[in-house]
Amino acid sequence: MKLSTLSLVILSSVTFSTALQATSQTPSLAPKSSQLVHLPVLEATIEKQAVHFSQAIKSDLQPQFGLQSVSDEYWLEVDGQTLNKGLMLSVNQPESLIRLSAKQSIGQSLPDNHAIDPQFLELRKDKRFIEKAFSQRVSQEQMATASILANSSAVKMSAAAGTGQFQLRVAQQLAPTQKYIINVKEKGSAYRQSLVTNQQAYLAGGQASFKATMANQDSALSNTSHRTFIKAPNGEMNEVNYVVNGEQFQVDLPANVHNEMRGQLFELHVESTANDNGKRVLRHGKLAFAVAAPTARMTIEGASLQSASINLDVASEGRYALSGVVYGQDSSGAMQPLMQSSSAYYLLPGQQTVALEFDQTVLNASSLSAPYSLGNTKLVDQSRISVLQRQPAQQRVVMVEEKVEKSSGALSLVTLLGLIGLGGLVRRRRD
Repeated sequence: MKLSTLSLVILSSVTFSTALQATSQTPSLAPKSSQLVHLPVLEATIEKQAVHFSQAIKSDLQPQFGLQSVSDEYWLEVDGQTLNKGLMLSVNQPESLIRLSAKQSIGQSLPDNHAIDPQFLELRKDKRFIEKAFSQRVSQEQMATASILANSSAVKMSAAAGTGQFQLRVAQQLAPTQKYIINVKEKGSAYRQSLVTNQQAYLAGGQASFKATMANQDSALSNTSHRTFIKAPNGEMNEVNYVVNGEQFQVDLPANVHNEMRGQLFELHVESTANDNGKRVLRHGKLAFAVAAPTARMTIEGASLQSASINLDVASEGRYALSGVVYGQDSSGAMQPLMQSSSAYYLLPGQQTVALEFDQTVLNASSLSAPYSLGNTKLVDQSRISVLQRQPAQQRVVMVEEKVEKSSGALSLVTLLGLIGLGGLVRRRRD
């Protein structure tokens, strides 16, 4: 077995952790047959040997889903002309950090004078120039030497500058149309934006759901507005509309995902604006997620203690991995996870029946007992590195112990011997 193949199988399984989940709800993902798409075979070399792998799980570990992002910063995209005239910034935390980065557009190179020299930065409040506005200045050369954001420079506001509404101006002449990202990080601020999602894998053409809140310490800010953007793996970012469903925000996802995007993540960017007793608060956060082209779907036919029989409707040729978690009963009667198993196959388009195999050694060594069940089943397109289907933990399949029925009498013995090629010998002896 190649190490890369084993790594892919392990990555295809459920992540377990003792940490709290971002949300308590286990996400589900299930493509419909009508959604399945045919994609061309990848040119990359892909392992075609079937692989099976199982590992024991401690019963106190629980599957971890979703992601939470907490932000104490915001960033703005402006052009050189705006920076030369002056850009208004809201700062609510003393000694905030300001980073200025030249944005390189797709397929274009940066102009020679793209870097902003922090010595040419000016800060004003109420139209009055602040003499000692910055306690620290870091040039583009210093950032590049430290291998941190080579196209950037940064400053730290002085404690004397305070907080409020400021005008940041660049006295250095910049290319008028050159785009810049201005990042303001209010380290230690009580104002936080929180983004929460209960899953990080979606299907093309579907919807992504998340929660977005703004708070001062633990008090939620009610006067809040949001803008949402989706950033593609190639760096292209587009604003998208959202709808509110209860406490959840929902955005539409791209309808098409191509092979060249395999293994790359999309990003959801959320710009939040709030007003807290006259203070304007800006925050910007992001969540990374995968968007998969639905190239196959699974149906669990049944499960024994040895394996689960799974039907796959395959639309695109490639390597597919199945994974699941085996649960057993503890002394109190509660079901606990005991084993995580994965099986991977290279499959052609069409209806395929494959087995998700379980390791009997791991099962027998566990302190948990029957009845056993299979949950957290997942289907992954390993060729395109994407999660296609996931069933919630509560949707479990009972694992039935296979039994061989025993018959009595000479006829049953002759029949059994005949099945192994000894029937003729028995008849001759009787003759």
